[in-house]
Amino acid sequence: MDESSTTTYPQLAFLPWLMGVRKGDFGPIRLSAFERGNKPSRLRGLGQNEFDQALSIYHDHPGTPVDCAVLIEVDDWKLGQPLDAQIIDRLAQAREALCFGALSRRRLFCPNSVYCNSDNFRLVIAPLSRSVAYSARRRDGYSLNGWGEGEFSFSCPLHVHKEVIEVEAKLVKLIMSSPSTRWLDSVLEFNLANTDSQDAGLHAEMVMMKSAFERLLKINVTVDAFSDALELHLRPLLAQQPDDGDMRKRWDEIRPRSPTLMDAWARDFCAARGSAAHGGKRSAVPLGWSLAAHLAYASVLFPLLLKVLAHGEREYTLTDNDIRRVHFLEHYLAYQPFFPTTSIRQSHDHPWFRIEQAIQS
Repeated sequence: MDESSTTTYPQLAFLPWLMGVRKGDFGPIRLSAFERGNKPSRLRGLGQNEFDQALSIYHDHPGTPVDCAVLIEVDDWKLGQPLDAQIIDRLAQAREALCFGALSRRRLFCPNSVYCNSDNFRLVIAPLSRSVAYSARRRDGYSLNGWGEGEFSFSCPLHVHKEVIEVEAKLVKLIMSSPSTRWLDSVLEFNLANTDSQDAGLHAEMVMMKSAFERLLKINVTVDAFSDALELHLRPLLAQQPDDGDMRKRWDEIRPRSPTLMDAWARDFCAARGSAAHGGKRSAVPLGWSLAAHLAYASVLFPLLLKVLAHGEREYTLTDNDIRRVHFLEHYLAYQPFFPTTSIRQSHDHPWFRIEQAIQS
């Protein structure tokens, strides 16, 4: 999140790396469209020129200011009003909730599906002024830099592709309204493990992803605690017979004592996380899946697990679609998701896509 050095000026809050968000009821969060030279035209006393000016330093391409973005308001705070620390915290929470709501809608290895990552949801809080102050974190505190009009710009990261994103509104409202911080605390870690940034190594993402599960399940770091918690909460909803895919034999070979595919995966995931975190020889750990494969599956599992737990806490009601998706969770584990022909444009023969089709049918 970018935050101005002072909040005494009228402020804007926006997401520059989003083309748009499909309409939905997001509880205390209100979203509106920015289109350069067109929208929002005039909003609560602010003219189009003021919006165009505020977003002019954010570029889709070098020298090309963003044509579209998403404006955000929360609770009683409205665009153009000053900010206090409480509203800044709520805007940051809104960013995490929206991001998680979008990540939960991703369908991996599915051709022609809309894809996003957490860096799509960069939140900017900026004053309506022609100069900008920007703080940068340091190990010994922070530095504050100031620029005048036209002196600098921010470009959309190369790993971010702007899309019109669909967000799961029920999850957003859960995170924004829950009296407990449990969901938000775990979602913060999950979002950090899903940036797609080259600056975030897979080993670091594994550590954050495991931390997300620990916060969500309220467990310690041991593999038994992780596996037991997954079995406790998911087993009643899992299908009895996962597919006989290309990974079934491999799991039996490397985790012969595991009674289920979920247990085999949990132990493999923890071994991969431990290897990544503790700096040991990674080749010395017999892993069934690569770090990339583990992170892909964890990004499918985590949102569904959160829904199941929130359902148990009576803060969320599982839909028929949620139940079907949980039902098929072990089927993903029967297949190796990455193979030499895997690319961004997936074929319709990918096993995870076939599972998606089975869920829909």
